[in-house]
Amino acid sequence: MEFGIKGDHEELNWLKPMLRRWGHLIDDYCAIHPKDVPYYYNERANVGLLAAAAWGPGSGSLEEYACERDHDEGQVRWGRADLYLYDQNNSATIEAKQIWWTPQTTENHIRAQLEAAANQAGTNREANVAVAAVFATLMLSCRDDVQAGRADVQAQCRRAVDQMNNVGTDLTAWVMPCMENPLVHNNRDEVSCLWPGIVLGLQVVV
Repeated sequence: MEFGIKGDHEELNWLKPMLRRWGHLIDDYCAIHPKDVPYYYNERANVGLLAAAAWGPGSGSLEEYACERDHDEGQVRWGRADLYLYDQNNSATIEAKQIWWTPQTTENHIRAQLEAAANQAGTNREANVAVAAVFATLMLSCRDDVQAGRADVQAQCRRAVDQMNNVGTDLTAWVMPCMENPLVHNNRDEVSCLWPGIVLGLQVVV
């Protein structure tokens, strides 16, 4: 497994232990389920993994909880938030998006998803900090891989991390449990693909 965190933000550094546990949870899941990866599924599944990683002495999470949201007209309405994380000294509300990252994915696409998450996160100020998140699940078509060669998988993983770093994230974390031996599994269109890992970008909403 390859795991990493890049970034240094005073309002997000307390999340780094949770992000490390997130990486270990994904690696454990892959070890126990050798024909599956947890980041293959949907946004809710990935938010759930991050929520699970938050639990420890003095820290935890809430998922899909009701919250009050500010609107342009100055009214406060009830809505739903993706995730609340906390420890003894900090708290964060998180709105998340998920993308399927391929070699054709552009930074503009990632940036647009980050902005959409930020717009939602900015209406919920029930924690110390509001955070936008993008989960980028790497999906490499086996047809592309045959053309480029297996060694290209590692290069594509690093490219995905670089793109996430380039779109304005304050912290980027990644876990690549299947980078050396990527799992082969069909996508939703029944195209055989490799699923080497996932990249998570976090941005403070000001």
